Formats: sequence, structure tokens, C-alpha cells
Amino acid sequence: MKPIIEIRGVSKRYSYGAAHRATTFREEMVNIFGMKKRDDTFYALDDITFNIERGDSVGIIGRNGAGKTTLLKILSRITLPTSGHVTVRGSLRSILEVGTGFHPELTGRENIFMNGAIHGLSRRDLRSRFDEIVDFSGLEKFLDTPFKHYSSGMMMRLAFSVISHIESDIFISDEVLAVGDTAFREKSMKKMQDVFHQGRTIIFVSHFQSMVAALTRKCVLLDHGKITAIGPTGEVLDKYFNVNKASHAYFENDSSPKPEQHAVLLNLGVYDPDCENLLQDFETKDSFVIKAGFEVLLPGRMNLEAVVQVRTSSGELAFLSTFRDFDRESTEPGRTAVCCVVPDHVLNAGQYFVSFSLISTIPFCVEHFMHENCISFNINDPDKNDFVNFYGEYTGICNPRLDWKTERMPERGF
Repeated sequence: MKPIIEIRGVSKRYSYGAAHRATTFREEMVNIFGMKKRDDTFYALDDITFNIERGDSVGIIGRNGAGKTTLLKILSRITLPTSGHVTVRGSLRSILEVGTGFHPELTGRENIFMNGAIHGLSRRDLRSRFDEIVDFSGLEKFLDTPFKHYSSGMMMRLAFSVISHIESDIFISDEVLAVGDTAFREKSMKKMQDVFHQGRTIIFVSHFQSMVAALTRKCVLLDHGKITAIGPTGEVLDKYFNVNKASHAYFENDSSPKPEQHAVLLNLGVYDPDCENLLQDFETKDSFVIKAGFEVLLPGRMNLEAVVQVRTSSGELAFLSTFRDFDRESTEPGRTAVCCVVPDHVLNAGQYFVSFSLISTIPFCVEHFMHENCISFNINDPDKNDFVNFYGEYTGICNPRLDWKTERMPERGF
């Protein structure tokens, strides 16, 4: 049986910025006669070749700018490759960007019917599935509210609910599950697992390695538009994490911002509680601070949200923390530092890696930057060998100091 998707020699070339418009006679002559030669293009994808078999669940992973979203857009026929070709044998549904395919002036109810019609469902079919779609989204109270008044999370919930209830051979999702709340994210993951168990093919992109591990059996690792690994999900995730993890407590970003990039990370470090000294080694009884400096380059984003992720040496998420209470000055062009204070007796002994990102969620979810595993720190437990632990080596991520007490019980009863 032939693969459900064949990708052969696919490349996609982009320009770094919009074409320069001549404003003088001299510039016009330069453009016409090619006197000014400059290579301002780059390859988002560079000669990609692989197959996806029918019934596969495939994760596409890689750092920002690796080409993940570009590949999904080509598979979804949203954009065409510069060279190469893709063969798709079956019906395909995709949800790549929050709000795509929905009209802002129409209500949620009207958008369900419009979006379903775009994907080939008759009005009768939509009526038969309407209650199920609405119940899954949890947006019954907002069905007659214009879509433009929805939050990005509500938009995602409605879009995912519609697409996931339309039968297709191939289902593609790009990061959208990261926008919803925890309860809806879990429900959506279960829905995607049900889709997979029905024999449908899933292609999934996410920065959350736990989601990729839970939803996919095969993984493709992209780096600067090229495939660097392909195989079982666990093996590829291990390679990705080990290649990208840092071994120092401080990171300084020396890369230039992309055109129209809203904000950039300046530096990230692990400090003592007074934020005076960089430290890489702590004990379980120590508190410490993760401090990030970033610069807003462009005005217009009023709901910035900083996200810190801390992972174990095996890539397991230890905790994720967010901060969104920025004052107005911090969201306008300028430099800002944020500090995340980690209390004592939270983490067990081991090595940990820190990722930092900055996002906005209104009107749509936008990730301004994401730096993965760019610093690390070590936690030691000097008391762990004080006595023999009956259950063996201390395990687990958490190492909380909990209060215990004793009570004398009555002679009879409780």
C-alpha cells in the first residue's frame, strides 16, 4: 500500500523582508540594471523527503524557525513549495492558526455552519453534529456572540471542536492546544487519541514534549529547514533534548531580531535569592531566582505573558510558571527584567534545564520568542544518605518539606 503522504525534495524559499520600493531615480536604475546585488533570501525548508504511512501519528519538532509550520502549511495546501512535490492520498483537515477560516463579524453559531461548509459538510450533516460540537467546545453561552469578541482561547476551542468532528483521513494540528486551559487541553488530547485509534493519520506540532510523547509514535526533527532525525518518538525527543540543553547558568542572546519581530530575549540566568550572583549549584534547602531580561521593539501588544519551563535531564517537565501582570510601560518599546522566585524544598536532587518564552494572547496567540533549554542548574541533597531508604534511591521531581504530626487514638473506634 502506498503511503498516505509522500514528501519528495520539498524546499521553500522566503525573503527576509518586503521588497524595497524605489523612491529615487538612482534606486530605480539600481533595481532595473541589477547594480545592487544582495542575497536576502533563506530556506525555511531545504530538500525535505520522507513518507507518512496510513494510520501513523507523527510529531514534527524543532526549535523556532526550524520549518515546522511551513511544512504543515505545504501539506495543508495553504502555500506551495518552491521546489519538490507532495502527494496526499486522502482527505485532509488542518487547524494551524487560531481564528483561521472564521469570520470575525459572524456569531459562533454562524461560524460553525460556515466553517463546516468550507470543509464540505452539508447543512444536514452539520445539524446532526451541531450539539456534539457545541458541547465539546463548552461555549453554549457564547454561541450568539460575534466571533471578534471571543478570547484567543475561545476561538481555539471552537475551531478545534469543529475540525475534530469532521471526518477525514488526515488530521493536522499546529500548537493550538497550547492556547486552551488545562481542562480543555486534556479533553482535546483525548479526542486526538480517539481520532488516532479510529485509524486516521495525525500530524502534530508542539513545543510541549509531553504532548508529542502522548500523541505520536513517530517523530521528525527539523533544524534550519533540514531533517536531522526521524524515528520512534521517544528516541527523537531524547536526541532533540540532549542536543539543545545547555550546561551553564547564564545565557546572553547575541542573535539579531527578525524583521517585524515584536520582542527579543536579551539574557537569562539563575541567581541567588538576592539576584546578585549567578549560581549553577544549589541544595534542596536553597531558594533561587530565574531572571530574564527582554526588549520590546515594537508597540501594540498590551497583554504580554512570560513563560518559564523547567525540565529534568530526561526532558520531563518539572514545572511551568507564567507571569502576565506587566504594567503598561513594560509592554511598550524598552527593556524589562522579570524574576521567577523558586522556593526551597521544591525540587529533588538532579540537573534541570530552563526554557523561556514571551507570548501575547489577544487578539490571537503569538509567540514572540522561545529559547529552549538554554541554561541549566544542579540541585544536591546533602541529607539523602543520612539513613537507608527502604524504598531505594529517592525518586521523583518534587522534594517538599511537609509537616507531620501524631495523635493518640482512643482505645476503641476512631
